[in-house]
Amino acid sequence: MDPTAAPAPQGGLAGRTIAVLGFGNQGTAQALNLRDSGLSVIVGARESGASAARARDLGFEVFPLAGAARRADVAALLLPDDRVPGLWPELLPALSPATSLVFAHGYVPLYADLAMPPQGDVVLVSPTGPGRVLREEFARGAGLPAYLAVHRDVTGGAWALAEAYATAIGSARARLLRTTVREETEVDLFGEQTVLCGGMNALVGAAFDTLTTAGYAPELAYLEVVHQLKYLADLLHERGVAGLREEISSTALYGDLTRGPRVIDAHVRAEMSRILDEIRSGAFAAEWSGEAGAGRPRLRQLLETARGAAIERARRAALGGAGDPPGG
Repeated sequence: MDPTAAPAPQGGLAGRTIAVLGFGNQGTAQALNLRDSGLSVIVGARESGASAARARDLGFEVFPLAGAARRADVAALLLPDDRVPGLWPELLPALSPATSLVFAHGYVPLYADLAMPPQGDVVLVSPTGPGRVLREEFARGAGLPAYLAVHRDVTGGAWALAEAYATAIGSARARLLRTTVREETEVDLFGEQTVLCGGMNALVGAAFDTLTTAGYAPELAYLEVVHQLKYLADLLHERGVAGLREEISSTALYGDLTRGPRVIDAHVRAEMSRILDEIRSGAFAAEWSGEAGAGRPRLRQLLETARGAAIERARRAALGGAGDPPGG
């Protein structure tokens, strides 16, 4: 069997219309993978927006969000977490009472306390990577692992729905892990805040500042503590911590094992525990809800400050502007 061949339509999804609501990174990837798996897919997006035009260019039938919801047997909610509550008064009346919902992250089901279609199942299918990678893996006949959870099982077939959806986006080619909505949400937020985004960005920023404050050239500092991170992360991804240590020099290995614990010390571990407590108690969700509801003033200010940081200028100098983000 050709490993790149699209999987056959899965039981509970065959013959049903799937409305992908939101056409960002995850929405684009999942809609393409679902369609390539032989399923009927429509897209819901803001009619005048760039994502709607992009979806049409890719051959999808596109409707306003409520219009797509009205046509859905299964609706995949792939909109930003903070936008869903504000859109719900428009979306819920458009959904059939029997429409099932698929979320890619447990944040909204866990924290938003929204009414759901009374006769539909509500499940979580959360790929463990960005939409771009989900699509790339699918196209080469592989897949990203996914977390599956059931928020509400009305029909008795919620787990089957989650597994069918995950198979159609390619994740069953890798691994499907059953969990709960709460566990997925709390682990995901903790990972983002302490390692994948917050921890990583703060760590490389602090290392860059330490070197440049001591008089080292910004370009060298950038290449050392940011640019090379990709290659080590690739090794970590492919071979794990022990495998990475087999690939580095003995000097680097000694520094890893003797100095690493001084960077990630008892204070850092205690702060990680406090961050996890804020997530588990709902304090972070309440803080973010208030920030989003106020129009994101603090987020905008923090982002503007970060964009002007010396590390960004060093990146452009070190790499000659190669790979700058749009507008960057």
